[in-house]
Amino acid sequence: MSFKLTVLGTSSATPTLSRRPSAQALVFKNRTFLLDCGEGTQLQCLKYGVKMFKIERIFISHFHADHYLGLMGLLSTLALKGRTQEIYIYGPEGLQELIETQLRLSEAYLTYPIHFIILSMDGTHTIYEDKFLEIKSIPLAHRISCWGFLFKQRQPYRKIDKEALKHKNVPVAAFKALVYGRDYIDESGKVYSAKELTYGLPMKSYAYITDTLYMESVAQQLQGTDMIYHEATFLHELYENAIRNFHATALQAATFAQVAATKQLLIGHFSARYDDLQPLLDEARSVFPNTLLAEEGKSYET
Repeated sequence: MSFKLTVLGTSSATPTLSRRPSAQALVFKNRTFLLDCGEGTQLQCLKYGVKMFKIERIFISHFHADHYLGLMGLLSTLALKGRTQEIYIYGPEGLQELIETQLRLSEAYLTYPIHFIILSMDGTHTIYEDKFLEIKSIPLAHRISCWGFLFKQRQPYRKIDKEALKHKNVPVAAFKALVYGRDYIDESGKVYSAKELTYGLPMKSYAYITDTLYMESVAQQLQGTDMIYHEATFLHELYENAIRNFHATALQAATFAQVAATKQLLIGHFSARYDDLQPLLDEARSVFPNTLLAEEGKSYET
């Protein structure tokens, strides 16, 4: 089971005629997760076929306007269309107050409950998990508190290795224990090893790393991640500008991907100064060849 990512916005602080502020929709097992919600995100959802009613969890990386300003509009539209299913929103302290204040001042109400989960900057934390999926928040180095997010598929059970079973008389009663990774011991004391008789499936993963200085420590945490989105606001010739604004260059994004040993790098969060994005792609590919531009409306799979 893979992740399907649809890019909704790739611009940095200001939008352009061809690029919108940050937002991504990530689908896993028919469940939709929204990563950031810049201005106009709901219009991008309509334009690119992202079903807003299926969004179950929203992750706001930080309180800069280009990453959250579309949130109130999206929540209001869901209410106007009669949503009743609860929604979970993860973000900085103060997010609940912000939403509730807007609702109070506009004398509006929502038709569904919201659960707010406040993120912590004191290290990487698991903020959601079930038997199929684990989500972690990762503190980044930006001008204000900011987080990246790691989505990792979990394996609830293993597969029976039919070849390994060919010459072994394994009782049917053992299968349930074996697929859950537990050895089975029969009444005579004979051990049937889960490690020898089953195998695991490859687990997919996706990381969203936005608005940050280059952080090699985070890259090391993400070793082997299948796909990483990393901001690439500037070309490296504007390195000093990047440092001053707590952003990364395309070269640094590529170095991050190389250290993380990822399979695929997507770069985005481009400065509005760049009409032509090819130089950013070329710069990143000079270090990490398997780099793609994050393009609005395009979908990518791990």
